[in-house]
Amino acid sequence: MKNLKSKILESVQKNNLRMIPKWKFVLYSLLGLVGMVFAFLLIVFVVSLILFVLSRYGFMYMPFFGVMHIFQTFRAVPVLLFLAAVLLIVLVEVLSRQYEFSFKHPLLVTVLSSTTLALVVGFVVSETKMHEYVKMYAKNNHIGMMEQIYDRPEPFMRRDGIDVIRGEVLFSSPTSTMLKLFNDVEIIAYVSATDTIYVPPKIGDDIVILGTFVDDHFMIVRVRDARSMHFGGHMGGRRMMNQNIEGFNTMMK
Repeated sequence: MKNLKSKILESVQKNNLRMIPKWKFVLYSLLGLVGMVFAFLLIVFVVSLILFVLSRYGFMYMPFFGVMHIFQTFRAVPVLLFLAAVLLIVLVEVLSRQYEFSFKHPLLVTVLSSTTLALVVGFVVSETKMHEYVKMYAKNNHIGMMEQIYDRPEPFMRRDGIDVIRGEVLFSSPTSTMLKLFNDVEIIAYVSATDTIYVPPKIGDDIVILGTFVDDHFMIVRVRDARSMHFGGHMGGRRMMNQNIEGFNTMMK
């Protein structure tokens, strides 16, 4: 019987196979590893961007208003960003299968591991100032595509239905609250005549309002302090300029 070495040599000669130089093997391995790391960093960026946008516009807070609102949080996830994250995870998995640390484990284990790691790191990144700087850079340099990425993922509902807004309080009274949202849009939320538990927030507070549009008016259903649930930190708070506060107070009188 032929030994293993003879069989290998015979197979190489029969199929006219050529061994690649060691330097090429090392180069291809390094390129694959660099590609995998780069793809993973892109996953982290996309995941952190999704979490950042959801938190800044209030969608991450919806489950705190009740379990039934969890679906609305998932529905607000930008579809293109979600698909990009999935494709990148597949790419990372394909590249990682070329290495021993991956192919020795079941596919489901490595996919869940990479996805969980991306979610954890992405959440940490979303809590930093990175995306605020990126958004500001895109705005200052008029990079339209990047600016659109940081827009509110769901347009305001102009019909009966539950919606959510998060912002910094510019003006507050027993009957209404004016908020400045993350994208600098200003909106007034009104207190319905039947609402008896509404407590006017303070100017500069970072709050989340669950409400519904009646005609073109956003009516308050419930209000929560965003700082007590901390997704994305404070949106500015009492850093407003005094003249801006005085201007809004004068306008609303």
